[in-house]
Amino acid sequence: MSFTPALNNLQTSLVAQVGISDSTVLVTSTTGWPTAGIFSIESEIISYTGVTSGSFTGCARGVDGTAAAMHTLHDTGGIVRKCQLRVVAMHITELQDAVNQILYVAPVANLSLTTSQVEIGATVTSETLNWTWNKTILAQSIDQGIGVLAPNLRTLNLTGLSITSNTTWTLTGDDGVNTATASATLSFLNKRFWGVSSVANPVGTDLDSLSSELSTTRAQSRSLSASAQYMYFAWPSTFGTPTFTVNGLLNTAWVKTTLTYTNLHGHAASYDVYRSTFLQNGTNSVVVS
Repeated sequence: MSFTPALNNLQTSLVAQVGISDSTVLVTSTTGWPTAGIFSIESEIISYTGVTSGSFTGCARGVDGTAAAMHTLHDTGGIVRKCQLRVVAMHITELQDAVNQILYVAPVANLSLTTSQVEIGATVTSETLNWTWNKTILAQSIDQGIGVLAPNLRTLNLTGLSITSNTTWTLTGDDGVNTATASATLSFLNKRFWGVSSVANPVGTDLDSLSSELSTTRAQSRSLSASAQYMYFAWPSTFGTPTFTVNGLLNTAWVKTTLTYTNLHGHAASYDVYRSTFLQNGTNSVVVS
């Protein structure tokens, strides 16, 4: 590629010397100049990315194979001339390569599992992996012994498994230019419990009569409706000590019991069970933090 003077023959004049590494060029005026472009001083071609009323900013020196140089007010009268780009003897393939580089989008993947959480103690015997790419992929693979996959495949059903602990699958793809990865994890979690009960002294099996969900934290907000019943919360002891807010007010009227809870899969864990000190009637809004 080479640069030639622009047809509109824009020019201005230096008002200060230009050092060999200066990225700002001070001139008398930039009126009529585009906000970004190319100009020449003597034999040096300089590109710029911004203008003020009296300067070109963001200057890249020695463009198009020319040499960056110092310029004084006496060099060719300190004249700054606008240039335009001219493509010389560029093959179509070179032009296409340039366009491809400008428009190139790096590969991005998203990988998900049909089952991403199960109760600790369970055994997972099958799993389905689903994924998407933002563009055409030339090659892809998944770890965990799966290996290379057809480039157009987007779903994989796994059977004959015997998974009992957290397992992560990582998808890797290549578009011929860059490689990208995405991961998804099957997590084995304990349950936490909440609800109301007339039981005053709970044992492990009493938790199964409460509402429950898989979780990694004690933090939650619940609305509990009781009729001469206690409010209950329970979670693995590793979740730590809570603070209770009931109907917007800090509440410390809770009785803690630590017991062993064995889930339906035979996994036993230490649980902290919190029971309201007093029997409740009506609906209470409880925040656990």
